[in-house]
Amino acid sequence: MTLKMAVKQDPAIERWATMRENTHLYYKLTGKNVLIAIFLGLAFPAAIWTGSIMQFVFFLFFLLTYSIDIINSNSFFFFHFEI
Repeated sequence: MTLKMAVKQDPAIERWATMRENTHLYYKLTGKNVLIAIFLGLAFPAAIWTGSIMQFVFFLFFLLTYSIDIINSNSFFFFHFEI
C-alpha cells in the first residue's frame, strides 16, 4: 500500500522559482548594475590589494628602521633596560 501525498503549490513561490531559474533571460544591463559590477569587480579588489601592499611597505619600513637601530646601537636585545 503506497501513500500518495499531494503538495499544494503556492503560485507566488512558483513564479519566484521560475524567475530565479531563468534570470539570464530577464537580466537587463542598467546603470545601477554597471556601477555594482565596477565596484565589485574593480574598486573593491583594488582597495584590498592596495591595503595589502601598504601593510607590506609599512612592515618593511619598520623592519629596516629597527634593524638600523640595532646595528647602530651594537646591541641585539629587543628591549633595553637601564638600571
